Amino acid sequence: MQGETAAFDAKHTADKNLKQEHLRLFRPNLENPANKEATKELNEKEQQRCEEFKELIDDTQLNLLTAEEETSQLFHVAYLNNVRAMIAIFDKLIPRTDFIMLPGDEIVEKKHANIKMLTA
Repeated sequence: MQGETAAFDAKHTADKNLKQEHLRLFRPNLENPANKEATKELNEKEQQRCEEFKELIDDTQLNLLTAEEETSQLFHVAYLNNVRAMIAIFDKLIPRTDFIMLPGDEIVEKKHANIKMLTA
């Protein structure tokens, strides 16, 4: 994930430098009709730069999301394994015979109903 962020930062810096270069080339005399082609070329280059940067942002977001999902899946598996281990340890730590019987824990036998009540 850090490598992806570093790669994005490097490309962002290059894009920022290219944007500054385009702003420098966009001088006031480009509005002159004689410089129409130069203005059009500069506009096309800037549109292409914008599209490439938008694609870079989308790709970076997808890569970061994928890395985040992989990391969270690894955490989830490790968490489940730890919980299962803790349950197994606590299950064997205190035997069931050591638990105190509380009122209402006794096994109540159901009285058999009289046959006359069942047929009535």
